[in-house]
Amino acid sequence: MLALAEDFVMGALFGRAFARPVQDALAAPPPLGLRMPLAAGFGKSLRR
Repeated sequence: MLALAEDFVMGALFGRAFARPVQDALAAPPPLGLRMPLAAGFGKSLRR
């Protein structure tokens, strides 16, 4: 969960590209949108 929050903050505040799961969640139409489930293992392979 921390990886998701870190990725969002870095993208929102510092203009870094969001990880693919965050991009997909932001782009999904309601009602799914930000309620989109994350893939298993999210955050273990985030770029640094």
